[in-house]
Amino acid sequence: MYNIRAAASDGGGHVQAANTGGTAQTTYTLGDLLVATSSSSLGRLAVGTDNQEIRANSSVAGGMQWYAPISTTNRIAVSASLVGMTGSVVTETSMVAASIAGSTLGTRNAVHGRIFVQNFLKGGPGSVLLNANYGGVTFASMEFAGPSTGSSQSVKGIITLDVLGNGSTTLQKGIFMLDVKRPATNTGWIQGGSIGGLYDVQSSVFSVDSAASQILGLTVRYTASDTTHQLYIDGYEIEQIT
Repeated sequence: MYNIRAAASDGGGHVQAANTGGTAQTTYTLGDLLVATSSSSLGRLAVGTDNQEIRANSSVAGGMQWYAPISTTNRIAVSASLVGMTGSVVTETSMVAASIAGSTLGTRNAVHGRIFVQNFLKGGPGSVLLNANYGGVTFASMEFAGPSTGSSQSVKGIITLDVLGNGSTTLQKGIFMLDVKRPATNTGWIQGGSIGGLYDVQSSVFSVDSAASQILGLTVRYTASDTTHQLYIDGYEIEQIT
């Protein structure tokens, strides 16, 4: 029988190499996998720990590696609380502040925040300044001025804050959008009337160390004190996009 031996023989079983049809392996543990380590060799990838996932990794010998599972939720922060600012606030005041953990952005991920505006009203003199901030950097601003006296209907809608990894953990692009509308003047289903409002988009490229934890937020400031100024936020949600 040439050099082939039964496993129970005095000489033991013949271990056949991968390039001649065998595996070249003699021991296994429950869950182990065979992976090609070259065009003619097989290796044994030991089983990972419970709930780990296997993913390709060309930097290791077998081209595969066990990893902790990717999170099933991308939710970073959520708030259903009503937050309001009225009247005499003439210093920059935080309305939304969410902690973004280091490496959330990486180099190509994004953080997306939606802020729900229940009531936005600029009544008296002066203007209102909205600032979008990440890591202490104001990456976009919007300023709105209205009539010197009196006020019109309030507007409602949404503010979005987006920060995108821009190919580096120290380079980001921020996008700030305001989209609010005035309710129809007619009651019931919209039949004519004005539903105009405010819409603006601002963006910029800036530099923050996203590998460290940073704060993403919205700040507001009125340039003149007037009790008719109002901004009420109905809540917000912030998520990671990979």
